[in-house]
Amino acid sequence: DGSALDMAGWMWDFKPKPNDTSSENGRIVFEIKIDDQGEILSVRTIERSVSPTIEKIYRAEVEKLTFSKTSDNSTAAPISTGKITFVIKSQ
Repeated sequence: DGSALDMAGWMWDFKPKPNDTSSENGRIVFEIKIDDQGEILSVRTIERSVSPTIEKIYRAEVEKLTFSKTSDNSTAAPISTGKITFVIKSQ
């Protein structure tokens, strides 16, 4: 069970912890766009191998996230695009 952020110049303020009690296994990749303050502007699913119900749980968790600039990102672009990947393994 893991999540990974791929977005140059940014880190998440906290790791997402979706409340997934299903027995599904798979992967979800979201493309996110954030503003220069680290607030999410949009979330789009670009890969999914689980049910829409599970995708919805993970998307809701992504929508709660906030981000902080890394030390090498003193002047952030007005909009940054990145990916969040979840690898889902049932207990």
